[in-house]
Amino acid sequence: MICSIVTSRKNETFASKHLLSKLKGMPEFHAIFSAKFHLLSQKKQEELYNNFSVLKEYGITLNDVRAIAEDLHYLQAEIIFAEMKAIVDYIIESQNSKSGAWHIISEEELLNFEGIVYGTYGAKIQDWTTSHKTSLIPNAWANALMILILMKWLGIINESLIDKKYINKVEKAIFLGKKWFDENKNKSPNIMGWGPFVPGISDDLVNTYDTSLVYISLSYDSRYSPLFIDKNTNELIHIPDILLSPEIRNNESGAWYTDNTQSRKEDVGATSYAIVLLLKLYEHTKKGKEEIEQGIQWLCNQQNNDDGWGEYHDTPSTVDKTCLAIMTLLRYEKWSNNIFVTKRIKNGLTFIEHKLTPYDCTNDEGQSFQIECWPKRTLDNSQDPCFRNSSLAISTLLKCGHPIYSYSVRNSVTGLIRLYKAKRKVMQCKPIDKLDEGYFLCMLADYLKAWIHF
Repeated sequence: MICSIVTSRKNETFASKHLLSKLKGMPEFHAIFSAKFHLLSQKKQEELYNNFSVLKEYGITLNDVRAIAEDLHYLQAEIIFAEMKAIVDYIIESQNSKSGAWHIISEEELLNFEGIVYGTYGAKIQDWTTSHKTSLIPNAWANALMILILMKWLGIINESLIDKKYINKVEKAIFLGKKWFDENKNKSPNIMGWGPFVPGISDDLVNTYDTSLVYISLSYDSRYSPLFIDKNTNELIHIPDILLSPEIRNNESGAWYTDNTQSRKEDVGATSYAIVLLLKLYEHTKKGKEEIEQGIQWLCNQQNNDDGWGEYHDTPSTVDKTCLAIMTLLRYEKWSNNIFVTKRIKNGLTFIEHKLTPYDCTNDEGQSFQIECWPKRTLDNSQDPCFRNSSLAISTLLKCGHPIYSYSVRNSVTGLIRLYKAKRKVMQCKPIDKLDEGYFLCMLADYLKAWIHF
């Protein structure tokens, strides 16, 4: 594995397999190309480097070696595992012990969530935050994301043989979170689901994103019965109305709308989430094949000339919507054995990789470092690195078979970890203070799972 990491860093220099085997056979190789090298004194690093003279012959500088060692240090599974466990522990501790909710999303973030402006609800939100004496609001999307993190974490710790008492602690948080969903459904005249707001702020607003992710997160692990599975018979009770109602889906085009408001639009992300959910349900119901096929066709038709996907029809491509579309097409490809979407997936991955961007960052000690990850939404014209887009991109690459040591995965995971740690030190913020960091944790779980099976 170390050889692969070195090769990706200095591909032109280390192209020869003979050279790699020659270097690997030397006792100095593992002393230099290891995470421990990052922890040595500068003098000791120079000593080891000078003793390994073949590096100079091939243009490998001491700074190159330091950079590789630092990457290896951050990418050690044990370090990432410990970091993620600490954050998951915080998630469990910060859950409301009575309602089961997580209060993460702010009023501003909620009103502009996913780029959708729900400004008409501003006054009701302010009344709610005032009466509850908090600036943070429980939200279906945020709660579903926290449960998805816990579900993914369970998959990792079960394989790592963590003690049963700790596993029970995580499971308890999941079941408590399910309670919140049971008690906080919104109901329109024709469909029942979840919107971006708790009942009381809006009783009839249902959002496809929120509702789909609730079901997806709760059905992530078959050991935990989701809301639509009868606990006694393990049989599906019904297909959630959200998937088939004309309030939320255009039955002519096959696309899903963002929500059930009058200003609803056919939405790439909403359609992606709804199809993923239908694919998950199909094994229980054997229903929805026509809706899946129609939705996939609509999704394919939305791919732009640059091979990415935008939020709506004929809108500029963004990293996040491209990732959602690719992961949906990938699931469909495996489900249907239909390879006509393979080229679209491949082209979409090229779009994502081309958006990988270098950034100059500074840590709390004023030291500068460079990372490579993905920018914020194209529509924002922002040049800042984005946890959400970067995390979605890395998870997409991993699910599409990119190895954990490939340059784009390794470098961006390293960069996000550095950025996360620097942000927490500089701003002295909580382990999770925005939804973006929830995506970051989901990505770390995907990365650790890939590492376990490497």
